[in-house]
Amino acid sequence: MIDAQTLDSYLKQVRHGMRRMDPKVADGIIAELRDSIVQRGVIEESPEEVASAFVEIYGFGRRYLIRFYILSAVMALLSIPVSASHPLLALGAITFYFVLSVFLVWFGALAGKKAGLTAGTISLIVRIAPIPVLMASGYIITGGGILFLLISSFVLPLLGWIPGEVIEARPPKY
Repeated sequence: MIDAQTLDSYLKQVRHGMRRMDPKVADGIIAELRDSIVQRGVIEESPEEVASAFVEIYGFGRRYLIRFYILSAVMALLSIPVSASHPLLALGAITFYFVLSVFLVWFGALAGKKAGLTAGTISLIVRIAPIPVLMASGYIITGGGILFLLISSFVLPLLGWIPGEVIEARPPKY
């Protein structure tokens, strides 16, 4: 038999591990897990293993994903090379593109191929949507510059999707 304090501590650790999930889903799982442990009278796995398995099954919650989508959009906006004549602005855009690329690979591996592809597509749209506005405002974009911007932008969805595809192709740990 498990005492209430041990059970509460265990479930608190499991809930903390599921913090990226939809709160209603995680709370429902915790309630069912509590009933199951009370019924069996034993804790069989570590809280980290249990939380990880449920996050793998149910995925991230909508609020959590939206935060990452917004972050990818901001980084994509900052990665647009608006001025080649100012070296610091060009260097800043290159730096943000690199950070965005690493972020999309990490996020795709963490949240899965669908979320990674969505974040990459949002980044693509944010990078190419301002092109007509920039051109209309007198910003001169050379053929090579626009080609580089388009190619580097169309790579972003792949950077988010491929790691998730690789991770999802692995057999589950549980």
